Amino acid sequence: MADIFERAWGNYVALFEFLTKSEFDEAKGLIQPYNFATLYSYDLKAPNFNLFLLLNAVNYVGSGTPTDDNKEHVDRSTNLSRIQRLVDAYEVFLNRLDKIIAQAIDPTEKEEYAALQTRVEKARDALEDYDTVVEGKWQIFLERNPNIPPEELSARRIIWERDNGYSMERERKRNLVRAANVQLNGWLRSQVPPEYSKIVDARNYFDDPNYHVDLPVAPQFDNTAMQHMWRKFPAQFPLFSVDEFLANDNVVDHNYSTEEEHYKRVEEKWKVSVKGRWGLFSGGGSAERREMEEISKKSAFSFKIAFKRFQEVEIFRDEWFQDALFETVGAKMPDMWGPTGILGRIPVSVIVARGTRIEVKISEEYRRSLERFFAAGGSVSFGPFFSGGGNYSKDERYMDYQKTAEGFTLQDSDKTIRLLGARIKRYHWKDKDAGDYRSGISLDDGRAFLRYLDQRKKP
Repeated sequence: MADIFERAWGNYVALFEFLTKSEFDEAKGLIQPYNFATLYSYDLKAPNFNLFLLLNAVNYVGSGTPTDDNKEHVDRSTNLSRIQRLVDAYEVFLNRLDKIIAQAIDPTEKEEYAALQTRVEKARDALEDYDTVVEGKWQIFLERNPNIPPEELSARRIIWERDNGYSMERERKRNLVRAANVQLNGWLRSQVPPEYSKIVDARNYFDDPNYHVDLPVAPQFDNTAMQHMWRKFPAQFPLFSVDEFLANDNVVDHNYSTEEEHYKRVEEKWKVSVKGRWGLFSGGGSAERREMEEISKKSAFSFKIAFKRFQEVEIFRDEWFQDALFETVGAKMPDMWGPTGILGRIPVSVIVARGTRIEVKISEEYRRSLERFFAAGGSVSFGPFFSGGGNYSKDERYMDYQKTAEGFTLQDSDKTIRLLGARIKRYHWKDKDAGDYRSGISLDDGRAFLRYLDQRKKP
């Protein structure tokens, strides 16, 4: 994923302004494009597995490494290599809140607390020890069976754990941890001041399996006979049906040009060169890449993006996730927020499309340069919409590349679903944090943007 404050992505964020018909508003959440994501392994015959894919799509927070190699324009700081799962980050947050509860009631003098806490710790230790033992046995199994193809390892491990009874025993030990936590939290709930009760509720919901869903981790397990192979996950999904999304069209298309008045505003607002930045060039020889960059700066081009279906979909999360805590007790935890905080970005909706078609019109000079660039092994990307060279094949993961008299087209099948981006919320954003974000803009630019947001909030 790319940070909204990166100069090179200003164009794509502006494009999403058009497609989502929304201006930037911190209260609603800011658009964060994904580099390139395809829900290519979905299976119409496996709706529960599709939910598993969607759960994973909304369970990530933070930035990931960008895909282009244009180092002249992209700042590759170590912040970008960190990808955080939301459920894991939220559990760390709840663990911090557990300590606040303990300090609030000072349970060290209470025998009931000590006994309950000891039970929780023993259950957790037993689970961790068991996982260590199982991992050791799995490594021995791999040494004895070295020829298993890498793509089969995940499925083979699930079957191996089931056949040896490991998965059943692990779930039993997890239930012991949950039961111990439920008892401890119930006791805490009876002891804490009323203002802290919401924290205990959050922990109860998080530990309660009633707020989790059972899902298969592979399409071949999506049937009642294989439900013993499913796994529990905290409930969080985009509110849409894959079947309905594939069945009903809602065509969206828009034309863009580097000469449009709107993109003059983009250049000024985001400090990006539209003509030079709609095509991000990588690979090939350095001479060919420099030629492509120079020709795109001086040569205007236009393109049309069309979708069979385009939709921004709200993310539902069950009561295990209570973001109200972020604005209350969470406000006292600055290390959780900002550029390095594990809860620095929370996805609140995803932008989903299918049947994507991109039609690019370029000059004759531009087309000749592009062909030489492709011939030298170069590739070109248009933000989250496509990435690669001039040798695309028809595949769910890639778009079909076709030359035209005026340029080229890239086409998905009508059934290919892409996750193009997300709307994210950031809590406790402060001016002083702006300089720490991986970005190509100055601190003054960040402050100017924040002043813009403040003005929009005023009645």
